[in-house]
Amino acid sequence: MEGRERKPRKALVALGLLLGAYTLLALVYLYRRDAIANIDFWYHISVGYRLAWGDPQSLVDGVYPLGYPLLLRVATQAGVDALRFGHLLSWAGGLLLLGATFSLTYQLTRRLAFAAAGALLLLFNVHFLTFATYEGNDMLAAGLQLAALATLWASTAPERPRLFSPPLLLLHGTLLGLAYLTRYTALILLPVSLLYLLVRYRPAPAGGPRSPRPLLRAGLLVFAPFMVVAGAQLVPAWQAYGNPFYNEQAKNVWFGIYGAGDWVNNWGKAPDDIRLAEVIAIDPERFFRHWWDELRRPFVSLRLWPLPLHVTWIIALPALALSRALLPSRRLLLLLSLLLPLAATALAWLAPRFLLVPLALAAVLTAWVAWRLHQSLPWNKRLSAALLAGLLILSAVALQGRSAYAWLSATPLSHPQEVNRLLRLAGMEEAAEVGTNDPYLHAADNVMRSRYQQTIYVDPAPESVEALLEHPAAAGWRYLVLDYHNGFGEYGHLREAFRQARSHLAPLSLSERRDIFCLRPCPGPAVAPLSLSFDNGMQLAGYRLAQTDEASALYLYWQAEEQIERSYKVSVRVVDPAGHTVAQVDSIPQSWSLPTTAWPVATPILDFYYWELEQDCAACTVALLVYEDLSQEPVLATAGAGNGDTEQRLGPVVELPSER
Repeated sequence: MEGRERKPRKALVALGLLLGAYTLLALVYLYRRDAIANIDFWYHISVGYRLAWGDPQSLVDGVYPLGYPLLLRVATQAGVDALRFGHLLSWAGGLLLLGATFSLTYQLTRRLAFAAAGALLLLFNVHFLTFATYEGNDMLAAGLQLAALATLWASTAPERPRLFSPPLLLLHGTLLGLAYLTRYTALILLPVSLLYLLVRYRPAPAGGPRSPRPLLRAGLLVFAPFMVVAGAQLVPAWQAYGNPFYNEQAKNVWFGIYGAGDWVNNWGKAPDDIRLAEVIAIDPERFFRHWWDELRRPFVSLRLWPLPLHVTWIIALPALALSRALLPSRRLLLLLSLLLPLAATALAWLAPRFLLVPLALAAVLTAWVAWRLHQSLPWNKRLSAALLAGLLILSAVALQGRSAYAWLSATPLSHPQEVNRLLRLAGMEEAAEVGTNDPYLHAADNVMRSRYQQTIYVDPAPESVEALLEHPAAAGWRYLVLDYHNGFGEYGHLREAFRQARSHLAPLSLSERRDIFCLRPCPGPAVAPLSLSFDNGMQLAGYRLAQTDEASALYLYWQAEEQIERSYKVSVRVVDPAGHTVAQVDSIPQSWSLPTTAWPVATPILDFYYWELEQDCAACTVALLVYEDLSQEPVLATAGAGNGDTEQRLGPVVELPSER
């Protein structure tokens, strides 16, 4: 008896260590990452904020159920950062998926070593690690589904097939309901679980009572909590559309066949309420060919595991189907839980994010095959289970360790914070003021992580700068950020046109990768008017300075008193109280794009400078130096010239009074 009690205790300790290692990996990875990497995440947030309990139609989104968006809404309204909360939910889903993998493997093999091996196979898998630290509902939905499966498995004992555990069945139904609120496709596990109970239940021996009541009670214990939990989605769907299971998954199928991956132009070409039968009727041959090609991918071309492990779990499928070591009902449960989600999702398209449940079950089956191998070896008593499981763990580390390390050491996405910091100092107040073709840019300092307006929704391929900027949907833009590498839409052919559109745009930052502009007039009149005349004909009418502890930005308002014959540079310097320069930016005006020789006379020139600070510089001052480009000779300035004030001759370095 004491040995039986000790074994579950050891299993809990082992599981705790595994989950702790996973948590540590997630924390190390996420510590340096503070940018949204999942474009769908903004859609989740927007769906959450559209929810209105008095309006059933607002509670039903065809693509995503309300559970995940509702959690984001509650969190952000409480002041929690949306991205970090999304990471938390994915981490929680990973805990469930990893724990359920351990539990299922342990229940299959009754060996702690193989349970640990199955969980470690999953823990080192780069797809698991990626989505366990990726904001979105993928990992949470997968974790709830596999936890429901593990609970259903534990609800019946092999030696007592007609006896079900009511608490575990209630928990199973609740987890299924939560999974459905997280992702519509989780619904497929409900008929799987009910079929399992039907096959699992055996009538009494001949001559005994054949009452169906135990089976009915078991089905009710699953179905009732599912309906209660999922009712938050089912009831409004029935009220709004007359169908409690309303969704737009058939539109996803259409897009998988005909959309060519072009969400901007092709997603709206199919009606939201298109039915699967209508999609099939468009071109039945193409539909079934697409379905078959997608269904084969996880076995042939879409490898979720290194080749040896990939082959092992595929071999495990027929081995499981033919094995007599398991009851038929349990074999059926595992096979259906793995293959039916694949078959359903393959109607649209398969990608690793949709295959997290099959991924975990593949780890379970791989560990199960190793255990069966150990059982079948004639010398298995001399070859300990721990040794064979240890070899499986070592192979998992050897085959997957490099990809896991590459995942952990990958360079974090940082440009959303950099662009946001520059725009804030340039005067941006709301994310809606920015138009961009970079789908990842957002207000990184806002708990909502408000996304900048997408230019691709206004015009994915404008014929001219004017065509884009004069579009009614662009009326609220004050800033424009164009990415010429990873951005959406076709804007590269207008790159020089954007840079030359000086009547519309003033450059804030021009680089090989992306250009940032403010729309004129920007950001308004100078906060600090000046009258500085430089000996070369440049006149500074004022400036606007913005500073934080991390960075500073400076607008200079220039104009040419006369035609300037030579090219001059402007040097902006940050000087500490001891007179040391702690930051410096030297540039030809307007981010090297407008040399002084090209300045039109008496025309305002807006010139922007931005620099980051490596130290606290509360007592620092900002100074200005103008010098000739070739000779490096500084230009002197005169203050008060032309205003009737007493003129004051200044040195080459002009200190600007700062306001913090």
